[in-house]
Amino acid sequence: LPFAFINRIYIDWNMYKRNELLRMLQIDAKKIVENGKDAFLILPSICRKNTSEFLKNIADDIANMGFSGFVVKNYEELWLVKQYFPNHVVILEHNMYTYNDRAVKAMNEYGVNLNTIPYELNRKEILKRDNRNSEMVLYGFYALMTSAQCVHKNSEKCDKKSCVMYLKDRYKKLFPVKNNCNECYNTIYNSLPVALFNYYKELKEIYYGWL
Repeated sequence: LPFAFINRIYIDWNMYKRNELLRMLQIDAKKIVENGKDAFLILPSICRKNTSEFLKNIADDIANMGFSGFVVKNYEELWLVKQYFPNHVVILEHNMYTYNDRAVKAMNEYGVNLNTIPYELNRKEILKRDNRNSEMVLYGFYALMTSAQCVHKNSEKCDKKSCVMYLKDRYKKLFPVKNNCNECYNTIYNSLPVALFNYYKELKEIYYGWL
């Protein structure tokens, strides 16, 4: 298969409107599985009551779509996935903090399969950590903040349209802000992307020779 080194594809819940979520997830998950890859669903950054109830109502449908597991971003979602998808793989996003081996062990005992190396750790701290069941973000615009304050609403109006706006700091750097209208929150991203591809030797050491 093309790109055989890729074995897992992530679908972000935030990509779809609620009225088309199940239909699009079914289509996209099927394409991934048919191409011999594992499909994982990334859940929202904030899980309010209406999000929780919506996920509970569609849990049976999602469970039959062929997903291998879920990426959870908060403790509410962790509980929901363990309750409604007990046979699926659970991956913690970077902000579900597993700073050290003790934290990793605690999450493993709860039934977490994989975690993501926190952004806050420096090279020395990462090397001291057990990374055998960890993922690491190597490229992208890191999320700096998740906020209930909507930049789009405050600047224009609440029209339930997803878009990207920008905040400018005193150094005139632009920070992308993406509004999530389904779950009603904003994500503020860093002004520059992070790219770690040139650190192959260090990454190889972090992953104990897996690369």
